[in-house]
Amino acid sequence: MNKQNIISLNKLGGADVPTLKQKARRSKRQLERCNCCGQGIEQVATSGVYIDYLHVKKEWGYFSKKDLTLHQFNICEACYDKWINSFTIPIEEVPIENVFKNIADI
Repeated sequence: MNKQNIISLNKLGGADVPTLKQKARRSKRQLERCNCCGQGIEQVATSGVYIDYLHVKKEWGYFSKKDLTLHQFNICEACYDKWINSFTIPIEEVPIENVFKNIADI
């Protein structure tokens, strides 16, 4: 397949369809930004660890108008707090007592 064919395959109904490279760049940006406020999600020093945030990945299924669609987004802690405070039914909040519960006994 030549370059001309690849370019034409990136168009669908007149709208540009993102290339894999563009999707990869967008995915990387999404991991570093809150989809609600747009603020960057800070990386701690040079460890590669990010300040905690909520990552939602929802694959829609049958009986949904979004069937066969995957939605992904990130919410920083400040936006998460605003969001859950808007709920009619409060979320269940349970304190975690054993932070090492997933580590095998030594």
